[in-house]
Amino acid sequence: AVLLDQSMYAKILVQGSDAVHALNRVSGAQMDVPVGTSVYTQFLNRNGGIEADVTVTRTAPHSFMVVTGHPSQMRDQYWIRQHADPNWNFEIFDATSGYSLLTLHGPKSRAILQSLSTDDLSNEAFPFGAAREIDIAYARGWVIRRSFLGELGFEMMVPAEFTEGVYEALLEAGAPHGLRHMGMFAMNACRIEKGFRHFGHDIAEDDTPYETGLGFAVKLDKPDDFLGKDRL
Repeated sequence: AVLLDQSMYAKILVQGSDAVHALNRVSGAQMDVPVGTSVYTQFLNRNGGIEADVTVTRTAPHSFMVVTGHPSQMRDQYWIRQHADPNWNFEIFDATSGYSLLTLHGPKSRAILQSLSTDDLSNEAFPFGAAREIDIAYARGWVIRRSFLGELGFEMMVPAEFTEGVYEALLEAGAPHGLRHMGMFAMNACRIEKGFRHFGHDIAEDDTPYETGLGFAVKLDKPDDFLGKDRL
């Protein structure tokens, strides 16, 4: 198992009664999903090209958390605002500094995290793509069952003031399992081996999801119209 600090990633809170429409407008995937679901999607342009590669978690009926790479922190907020109907009721809040993002990956990641929580993290109770607000040691945060490494993994979005305690608890719980720190170069090697795309290197504005093997993340039949739909 490995532990990686990805707190530099941007966390963009989109909320309001029309938040789902604002996100559906720029996203290829369907954003109208049950609360507690994390969706992998691309933000698209009018030519069907990829403007961003993000995950979006529905944390409440009218609240979504977008996690994107740190170079895209301002760009992605602008893209949502630029293409929204001005009459829609929603707001965008940059919550990046409010949350850390610690990620735990590897075959032993579930056992380590389970030892710090009374919530059921079994595969049946917590399937891939699920997101839950759970207790982690002496904190409470959002945990998303997702990994950029191709292994079993969890992304932990913890309020910034509780991060140090959670980090120390993870190291202590992970020691018997051989938990090690991981850097970004090692993560990049793993995601290349898995075949996961990286925005800015493998995919960009002139590439469509279908051209890059990401057609599974496009829902042409969703009721909301979206950028690039006709082209795709």
